[in-house]
Amino acid sequence: MRLPFASISVLLFSLTVSAGDLYWPTPNDSFLKGEPQELYLQPTSSGRLESALWGCTRNGGARFHEGIDLKATRWSRSGESTDPIFAAMAGEVVHINAISGKSNYGKYMVLRHLKAGLEVYTLYSHLSKIAENLKIGDNVVGGQEIGIMGRSSAGYRIPKSRAHLHFEIGFRLTRSFDKWYRQQDFTTPNEHRSWNGMNLVGLDPIAYYEHSTNNPDTRMHDYLANENIAFTIHAYFKNSPDFLNRNPSFFLNNPSSNADAPAGWYRIQFTWYGLPLQWTYLGNREPQQPLIIEEVIEDRRCRNFISSENESPKPTRNLERLIALLRS
Repeated sequence: MRLPFASISVLLFSLTVSAGDLYWPTPNDSFLKGEPQELYLQPTSSGRLESALWGCTRNGGARFHEGIDLKATRWSRSGESTDPIFAAMAGEVVHINAISGKSNYGKYMVLRHLKAGLEVYTLYSHLSKIAENLKIGDNVVGGQEIGIMGRSSAGYRIPKSRAHLHFEIGFRLTRSFDKWYRQQDFTTPNEHRSWNGMNLVGLDPIAYYEHSTNNPDTRMHDYLANENIAFTIHAYFKNSPDFLNRNPSFFLNNPSSNADAPAGWYRIQFTWYGLPLQWTYLGNREPQQPLIIEEVIEDRRCRNFISSENESPKPTRNLERLIALLRS
């Protein structure tokens, strides 16, 4: 997949869009020049380029990769990556994990970006260093240096030759993740509050950057409007949905963007990767059952939200967990 050559009037690391500046998060400008992906993507030990991409790209298509892996272009004499990492957009520092052993992300940080009725996050992981002057609550500008690329991780050892930035763009399911987590049977503590990877749904960064390049006046909402609906459910919420209150642009029949979404039944349309993209309020009648599957168009193996036993669609444990998080 290739992009048209970036305009020479565009700064080396930036693409201008109507909502502000969208910056490429590493100093490698191959993507902006429309050069082959092997010049900016870092595959896994398999050597398969697609393993660096977002989507069903791992374990023969069975494992979902939430972001993209961007390769190093600069090294110290000892062979460690020295590439600076830049904020993709202006935003707020909401999470910093400075201890590699606490996450498979290694040292990582999360920025929050408010985009016309949407709360978007960007995540930068496997860092060797996080900028010393940054702390939670700080605001950053697009293109600001926030860290150094590396190979930190708690779950596996990344060799020097495969140092990279794992980069995500997406949405947080609930602010009450830590409460939900404590109610489960997990044996390890949640060190990352609501910015735990289990609570994040990442969209395709490459596709978003391409869309923003080809549509310079675009907004995040405009990009998401082109995403396909994969399945539709009806779900009952005893309380006002937190996800919808933080992302009112997804509320199709919201009478006021300043009003909290009511409790009750919602028709929710999801992308195949699990983003609850469109919400329609259906009323507050008493539920006969907590969840109804209305339609299934697509369900990819690496996400597995719908089970079709005896040709009757039923929610899998993955979908039940997703809805539980949205209700928390």
